[in-house]
Amino acid sequence: MINVQTAQKESSIQLEGKFVYSLAYISDGSKLAAGTINGLVSICDLETGNVQFLDGHATPVRSVSFSPDGRLLASASDDKQIKVFDVRDGRLAIPSLNGHKGWVVSVDFASDNRHLVTASTDCSVRIWDLASKEEKHCFNTHEDQVWCARYSPQGNNIISVGDDRSIMIYQCA
Repeated sequence: MINVQTAQKESSIQLEGKFVYSLAYISDGSKLAAGTINGLVSICDLETGNVQFLDGHATPVRSVSFSPDGRLLASASDDKQIKVFDVRDGRLAIPSLNGHKGWVVSVDFASDNRHLVTASTDCSVRIWDLASKEEKHCFNTHEDQVWCARYSPQGNNIISVGDDRSIMIYQCA
């Protein structure tokens, strides 16, 4: 932790594995999730400094995202899978979500805590329904790899950007 006023390092977090590819804060700011190049997923309690290591992926974790209610953590990886963990005990809350044909490089929760959007090097953007554990929609609107997809704060739009230099906006409602 760096004190912004003094620019002095007050504390730091040590994670196992190689370098970190992705980070996410939980909505109340008490926890930080990290995904590493060697597939580890971890959750750090910023108040206690305790780090919980999760059964991650075999390949780099490109993106992590907490659900707005803070109960779930999703991770996206080069193994073409999305995993959803229960933050309380670190176990898989949902079996791996599969469907992408390339690296999954971006994951984001909708404001309803029930849907995910993912982006992949397979040029697709996908919406997942966590209740049914199934893909709800697949959009192949990009002509090249898609590097990021995010829900709007209200959850009524999704925005994505890819190597084709286009920004796509999808209306959800």
